[in-house]
Amino acid sequence: MRQINNPVASLDHTLLTLLGNAFDGHHDFGFVSCERPVNVAEGVLVLKKEKKSEGDCYTITNIEYTDFVHKGIEDVGNPYSKYPANTNILAVDLETVEELIKGHPFPGMLVNPKALFEAVEPDGATREVFGGRLETTMQNVADELHTFVPEGKKPSLRTFVCHGKRHKTLATTKRTLKECKGSEQTAEKAFYDRLKCHWELFSDRCGMQLDPLCSFEEFLQAGPNYLIHYIPALGPLYSVIAQKIRGGTLSKGSELSLKIAELDVENLALEGSLLIDSHNALGSIGDNGLLLYGENVGRCTLKNVTIQNKGINRISAVNYWQNEFAHTERCVIVLHGNAEFYAEDVVIRGNETFDVPAGHKMSLTASGKRLEPLDKPSWRWCYSRGSDSAIVLKRE
Repeated sequence: MRQINNPVASLDHTLLTLLGNAFDGHHDFGFVSCERPVNVAEGVLVLKKEKKSEGDCYTITNIEYTDFVHKGIEDVGNPYSKYPANTNILAVDLETVEELIKGHPFPGMLVNPKALFEAVEPDGATREVFGGRLETTMQNVADELHTFVPEGKKPSLRTFVCHGKRHKTLATTKRTLKECKGSEQTAEKAFYDRLKCHWELFSDRCGMQLDPLCSFEEFLQAGPNYLIHYIPALGPLYSVIAQKIRGGTLSKGSELSLKIAELDVENLALEGSLLIDSHNALGSIGDNGLLLYGENVGRCTLKNVTIQNKGINRISAVNYWQNEFAHTERCVIVLHGNAEFYAEDVVIRGNETFDVPAGHKMSLTASGKRLEPLDKPSWRWCYSRGSDSAIVLKRE
């Protein structure tokens, strides 16, 4: 489980690591955590110990920031708190929790006094007082998942926590820049943090040459010096994406949008905008309207391809984090159904759209453009485990 307002929660191995630990350790409830800046409006994770008649019991649980004073927590540290953040990325054994809430339907009840309200005194005078709402926090169901531990024994808890780097784990969108003094928990900062993750992936893992990411202040003033977007199905593991995209260059101001899973790119030189859109990225849609996973997907191969166009129109009104901007020129590859696109040793200049119908393969080489029928996939990625248990891809 994760909150929809955290756009970096599904990057790389975060969710897979969380689920792997849950199954491997036979845990009922798990948290993903990371560093927490002091005084931000985020809950923290603690190891809770209680003395009961049966003995000492332990659990890892959450304390909301609105409850710090009541719980006696002092948020000290510089710049990060000594308490790790609760990111609300959770692993949950649903059967266990469904049974548990029958006896504890309202976990983590608290009063959250967030705003000032006008109150009327008995004499008719008015004054401002803090008012709030009654809350119950789903993650505090962990309070009831305690483990009794005999003295001198190492505990094996029903709860657990995984720790990740903050910029790859938590970038929430709770307010706008106009509503707060800093940038934490704003949509703009969350988008910037996601760009930072993409820079690490394409520069450090894929081996592409691109300028360092601009500062957050420069991003606010002039926009990002590049844009990268891809769907999770491309990986989501960085190690997998790095085998699908190898080398190349991404010039300043360029945009790369990859709505595709079956992709093979080597030595792409991009100056401008490239958008690849596979309408069937994961499979086909059945008669019942549900997705059918399978090989009926779009595929794209780019080898030693140079793309040059004017890209994003940065003079017109733009809102990058909402994906609201216009293009002066762009290269677009649209794949319908099981369509394929293949390009090698070519330069694509200006405003170009390659629209490939289902059941066809379009090839673009030095000898020209060709469209031919396709009755089955011409290639696929085959996955295996290497000697170090890493996932290895092989094109067949």
